[in-house]
Amino acid sequence: MSKTIAVYHQNSLPSERNPRGTICPDGIAAAWAVSLWAKQEGIEIEFIPETYLSDREYESPNYRLPFDPKNNNIIIVDFSYPEHVTRQLAKEAKLTVLDHHETRGDFLINLSLENLILGGFDANECGATFTWKHFFPNKSTPWFFPYVRQRDAGFNDYWEGCIPHSEAVNEGISLMHQGLSGTDCFPVFDRLLAHPELEKQFAKEYLPAIEERNRQIDDYLDRWERSPEYMKILEDTVPVFRLDEDLHRHYSTVGARGSKRFAPTKYVAVTCGDPTKISLRSRTWGGQNVAAIAKKMGGGGNRNAAGFSM
Repeated sequence: MSKTIAVYHQNSLPSERNPRGTICPDGIAAAWAVSLWAKQEGIEIEFIPETYLSDREYESPNYRLPFDPKNNNIIIVDFSYPEHVTRQLAKEAKLTVLDHHETRGDFLINLSLENLILGGFDANECGATFTWKHFFPNKSTPWFFPYVRQRDAGFNDYWEGCIPHSEAVNEGISLMHQGLSGTDCFPVFDRLLAHPELEKQFAKEYLPAIEERNRQIDDYLDRWERSPEYMKILEDTVPVFRLDEDLHRHYSTVGARGSKRFAPTKYVAVTCGDPTKISLRSRTWGGQNVAAIAKKMGGGGNRNAAGFSM
């Protein structure tokens, strides 16, 4: 008997150092949208988090998928495997892929045109909004999904601190599921959906916290400037920010503000504890396309936010 499996993006999987793993706010919101669809259709569904690996790891003869695709219904949201893995999946399963990461765009569009997959690619959405519009085309998007989209895609110079109202709302959402992982986050989204008044509450309550965070980041960048560190990535020598634990959850903001300040026409690298996991960030206007850099290094992402493993 076939079963339905939903695979969603997570920033890091559980490990000895990080037993819960680290959620991707967009990926877990997309997974929640799938759970609502499954409940509506009366479908039992298994949720599996996935994180991006290097091309080398995907091409290894030892690589194995974390699920059995054969004759099953596989739904992949805010994430996609490389083309050779995706094509093999399409041969064995009924496959839906809903992704927005630039480095996967070309082949996902082709696979969709070839009718090998449902869904496909949309760079104008985030995983959560793309998933919602696919499964609920005639329903209004949840009030908090546009905030998830701004944060994930960095629209309107979000990560450079240009829309603190949106950051404050996202801070409230993040604190609600702090310490949770996987499907344990779903009740948080249920509560958010039922209480739209939280939007104004979060904006008022957490704006001071955003301002304090920005001061902490500026202090860190001042210290970095007094003792700068660089790393070589391909042909580029770029600033690298090695963050202590207190700034881990703000790594994208550090990267965006740091790139604006120290690398306005290039990009910066950021690490959080694990020096083999490299995040790249560039300015929305005038910065380098870091998705292209990450792809050459076996990683992926979007134009101004990408990453790879060394």
